Amino acid sequence: MPIKKFTALLLALAIWSCSGDRTNREIVVGDTLTTESGAKYIYTRIGTGRPVETGSKVWTYLALEVNGKEIWNTNGPPDSSFVFVAGKDRMIKGFTEVTLKLREGDEVIAILPPELAYGEKGAGSDIPPNATLVYTQYKMKKVNEPKLSLSDTLFAAMKSGGIRKMVDTRHRILNSADTSKYYYDNSQYRILWNLLNDAGLNEENLQLIDFINTKNESGWRWYRVRTYEKLGKFSVALDSLNVLMASDTSMASNGRAVQLKAELESKVTKK
Repeated sequence: MPIKKFTALLLALAIWSCSGDRTNREIVVGDTLTTESGAKYIYTRIGTGRPVETGSKVWTYLALEVNGKEIWNTNGPPDSSFVFVAGKDRMIKGFTEVTLKLREGDEVIAILPPELAYGEKGAGSDIPPNATLVYTQYKMKKVNEPKLSLSDTLFAAMKSGGIRKMVDTRHRILNSADTSKYYYDNSQYRILWNLLNDAGLNEENLQLIDFINTKNESGWRWYRVRTYEKLGKFSVALDSLNVLMASDTSMASNGRAVQLKAELESKVTKK
């Protein structure tokens, strides 16, 4: 959405808000709110459904602009929705903050300053350093009741007893009456990787990848590359990344992969 068109939209919303009906949240269409850290979100539709909480599974339609150019849009058929667990899946700070302010049925425009997005580093070729992100569409299509995250329980098990305890704990939960209390789809293992990464448990992450990646999937091969990097094994990481990019055409053109390859080549040269 060009800047002039976006400004006109904000003006139209402000005029519309003057006659809008307020909900029990005392919010009117066109209201601009700001999170504690400075992310702004502007209501274009006000929902009345379940509020988002940490642990809620959320289905959204999104459209993202950077510098007036749309770089991502999931607003289409039902199977194109972007799905995640609020407060658990790894998202940029501003996105999580706005999400936890909303409820099912809400539609907003969200503006995230660089420090709440990708900061000085940017992200691949689409998001340059110090970029402000503008979600011209952020539609909360569905919000589920919060559940426990299997990743949290498996992290505690792995931290205290290694891969063997993690596997035993996973088996016990998935074969018990408690299963329905948890999110236990494959995304939980990506969250677990992030938890282990944050804790500096990189050797444990290699064990996790060996256990999970029985089909040699590109996604988990990418996580292996990143784990080697965290361990300071830059040559091994670069070799693994080169093999991955050669075997997966989508990875070969992925901005983050190309950026990481350049960084690894620089580190290997310096060593």
